[in-house]
Amino acid sequence: MRKHSLWGLISTAVAVLVLLSACSIPGIPNSSTPPESENVADFSNIHYQLIGDLDVENRVATGTQTTTFTASSIAEPLDTVGFHLYANSYSSPETSPSMGYSSIPAKDALGRITVTEATVNGNKIEKFNSEGQFLELKLPEAIQPGETVEVTLVFNTKVPVSTERFGCYEEICSYTQWHPLLAKYNVDTKTWDDHNYALQGESDYIDDASYNATLTYPEKYTAVTGGVDNEKVLDGKKQLTAELEHGRIFAIIISEHFEIKEKTFDETTIRTVHDSRNTDFTEKDNENLFTDANGAISFFSEKLGEFAYAKQFDIVETAVEGFAMEYSGLVQMGYFFNGQHDYQFYDVVAHEIGHQWMYSKIGSNSASSPFIDEGFTTFITAYYYEIEHQDNPDAEYLGLSSLAAYYTGQTIHGPIGESVYYFDKQGAYAYSDAVYSGTALALNELRLLDGQKLDAVLAAIADKHSYGFVTRNDIYSYIEEQYGVDTKEQFMYMINEPYYKYPTMLIGTQL
Repeated sequence: MRKHSLWGLISTAVAVLVLLSACSIPGIPNSSTPPESENVADFSNIHYQLIGDLDVENRVATGTQTTTFTASSIAEPLDTVGFHLYANSYSSPETSPSMGYSSIPAKDALGRITVTEATVNGNKIEKFNSEGQFLELKLPEAIQPGETVEVTLVFNTKVPVSTERFGCYEEICSYTQWHPLLAKYNVDTKTWDDHNYALQGESDYIDDASYNATLTYPEKYTAVTGGVDNEKVLDGKKQLTAELEHGRIFAIIISEHFEIKEKTFDETTIRTVHDSRNTDFTEKDNENLFTDANGAISFFSEKLGEFAYAKQFDIVETAVEGFAMEYSGLVQMGYFFNGQHDYQFYDVVAHEIGHQWMYSKIGSNSASSPFIDEGFTTFITAYYYEIEHQDNPDAEYLGLSSLAAYYTGQTIHGPIGESVYYFDKQGAYAYSDAVYSGTALALNELRLLDGQKLDAVLAAIADKHSYGFVTRNDIYSYIEEQYGVDTKEQFMYMINEPYYKYPTMLIGTQL
């Protein structure tokens, strides 16, 4: 996710924070750092089959989801199976996530998901509760280690009236947290991850999976998904079939006003999905969007490995306010340009493209370690502008040099490595200052010490954790391999200390 405007938000954040003095000598990482590694089950062959109908007028989706997976890396039988119901975070104004700019939905326009039937391996589950954000099914027959499991859930989802990532507004509906998602299972504690969704940012912790979907809706609408999709008219309605080979969450965005254009660069097909009512966005603007999106994809592919969504990647205009959001194979933007300078818009697009690697392809626990998801993506985006747009005066302020110059001598409000729930209590400015900018600055110090070694760290993350998960301890070990133990400890200091003055490792070095 990215807030619109790059350093404008940062400037405001620094102005309103009361900055405390930092210790100038790196020390031992703060012991309050959230625990990073969990012994979680490595379920394999996870597949979602979704059959649904979208009643756009009434903001309702009804569906049947069959989830299959192999119960890998467990030594004992499972008596339960758990699913996240993130849509229920929108069932109350007090729990509705907000990106900080748009309003929480009105009481009579909230969202929710209700599971009405559940079957596991052919056994119907008679009693369960789907009112909260987590669904746990108690099984009549235990799941054995290595067994292939099939869970079928019948559900209906109400989409809120909202300019948040999950919502309908101004005749554009974003079904982005609309279906149940298989939770992670902790082998040590023998419990499912049942966290509630954070009030700001993201707190997804979801396995990579494959998806097949068949969706129907009224003929006047056009829908796009994160998968490779095909739309046709059938019996007076439209039917969309979609296939997503690798995905964390399967998003659908639908409107009667969408205009789709596409362009293929080598093996990558990019589609722009534009609200035709926005006449300020011209054909030339669309070509520039294609060019910059392809430039970002090419750069990120070089640093973090193959682009997973080359067959079809969608950049979609919606009514979200003040932010943009990523899903596997799809970027959810606000109104294209939205009155901003061109390159501020492109920067947001590039940031969301970066998330196609750091969280979608390379997963992490974004609840406990949001700096891996958002901070690494902020860094790689600024790295792109630093290298590829260094001679472009319109874009140079988006690069790492500009970020470093702005923050030199200032104190970063942290700890950068805290959980997303910690920042729920601190506010959006603290979250942006620490998780986004602070992480990018820490990685930039590694780049300034030795850029080739940092590239090797990024390559190791991609090579060893694509379609899986990377932890902070993994990252620390790759830094130690390339830079040595002293630099690793300095990096850990920046991630874990409540406050530090930038720069830390390069004090006395000309930036």
